Amino acid sequence: MTTRMDFTVIDAENVLAGEDHLDRLVRRLAIAAALTALAGFGFLHGYLAEVVDPVRQPVSSYALTAPGEVGFAVGAIGMAVACGALALRFTRRAWICWPLVASSGMYVLVVLFPTDAGVAVSTVGGQIHRYAAGVAFVAVTVVAIVAAWRSARSQRMLRVAAGLAVLMLLVTTINTFLPELADGGAWRGVPQRALLVIHIGLFLVLSRRSIDRSNHRDVAGPRDGGTRQLGGEGEGTSTNGAVRWGVANWPELMAMWANMRIRDSRATSESDSCE
Repeated sequence: MTTRMDFTVIDAENVLAGEDHLDRLVRRLAIAAALTALAGFGFLHGYLAEVVDPVRQPVSSYALTAPGEVGFAVGAIGMAVACGALALRFTRRAWICWPLVASSGMYVLVVLFPTDAGVAVSTVGGQIHRYAAGVAFVAVTVVAIVAAWRSARSQRMLRVAAGLAVLMLLVTTINTFLPELADGGAWRGVPQRALLVIHIGLFLVLSRRSIDRSNHRDVAGPRDGGTRQLGGEGEGTSTNGAVRWGVANWPELMAMWANMRIRDSRATSESDSCE
């Protein structure tokens, strides 16, 4: 019995070590991509400060001039990669993963279909750009709301980011579709840029922290005389953690069980041959 439990714990540790290594790579990719996006958009605001009015014009206006199209592409692709990397990190959280996947695709579309020059959007490409950007903004804001709802009370930064994202998204939407209201069209670039910065900050927070209120996953075994914490933040019992880990990783557990049966069969055969 002890031998079987040892095999199970060893295999579980191997699986978890691989998951931890992949999680580190994904988190580093998300951080690098978010910082690249911030650098790309920051370059646009500095280099083209006299060409594009940051108060009145949207961020996509930078793509209409050289070298703005390159800087805008770098920033947007950085956002797409950050969304994709974080989607890989939260594959077990559908309300976080799928909005991030959608946002990643939408950020690619805003590069492929630039906006129209001027205030009015009349071409098909311009419409695709506008609504793709809108979907990306809404989807990432949904991620912020879900992450804030799932987070521990100590992670106030997520709640602040979610609240600010909702507010800036609401103001940006009103200024875009009702520009006459409160003369919003004259300053619609401000909330849009604020929303973009908030989303980049959200990516950095999600890259460095777990969001679960109770995210300990434990495996009991005789090797350490008790339980082994399998990652995450928060507090939780070893029994509940083991159950959650087992449900989430049942394919690995089945593979461990099959491997254990093979080893037991070999050990039995070797014992019979010696006799």
